[in-house]
Amino acid sequence: MAPVPLRARGVGRLMAATMEKTRHAGIYKRGGRYVAVWENRGRQHKQAFRTLAEAREAKAQRQGGDRAPTTRQTFEDYAREWLSAYQGRTERGFTPTSRRDYARASSSMRSPSSRAGASRTFGAPTFAGSFST
Repeated sequence: MAPVPLRARGVGRLMAATMEKTRHAGIYKRGGRYVAVWENRGRQHKQAFRTLAEAREAKAQRQGGDRAPTTRQTFEDYAREWLSAYQGRTERGFTPTSRRDYARASSSMRSPSSRAGASRTFGAPTFAGSFST
């Protein structure tokens, strides 16, 4: 069997301290800090805190859904409002051609039920994340 290189064995590198369970679900102690662990959209995330209280508070916010409240505004109303207010992210701004193209794209994104007159609501992040500039 070929010898394993020193780097592959972790020699010469600092190893992270092991995470020890606490009595609080999803909170671990690593060295002198506390680590809150949670999942979002199928991926695991970790964040370290100085105190157990800070870790518990952060974990509670993540668990409780610390996110922007959804709106009862319809997609069409939100799209119309966003298109009229958006100025762009660069010094070039948001060109009239881009505005027209986005308006066309947003009208084609409406669900069949909303085209038929049913009012379907969308949260702001859903629409804003649909386009990249």
